Amino acid sequence: MSVIVNAQTRTIKGKVISAQNNQAISGTSVQLKGKSTGTVTDNNGSFSINVPAGAVTLVISNVGYTTVERTVTAGESEINVTLTESNTELNAVVVTALGIQRPYGSKRSQQYNKFLTG
Repeated sequence: MSVIVNAQTRTIKGKVISAQNNQAISGTSVQLKGKSTGTVTDNNGSFSINVPAGAVTLVISNVGYTTVERTVTAGESEINVTLTESNTELNAVVVTALGIQRPYGSKRSQQYNKFLTG
């Protein structure tokens, strides 16, 4: 006797927009809370994610925005999520070009050093 067990899943589709201008936010992470299951929004802010049947919580996050946890009931298959800009989140990203070094003694390195010292 064999028993086949199929985990029931469903698909949730949605769109993520900005509260400031109602524009779609691409590159937003949409993840099932407590699991590694996740996806990223496309250029239109749209996403589709497979989740277990029943109510689930999605964690929606993007750099520069406040993270939102949204509970999706068993009867919902489409949701819209609005993210609010967060200045504190911007402090997490630092881009710098300082400290770039080329191999010492190379012709480019010598030209670069000459340029810096005049």
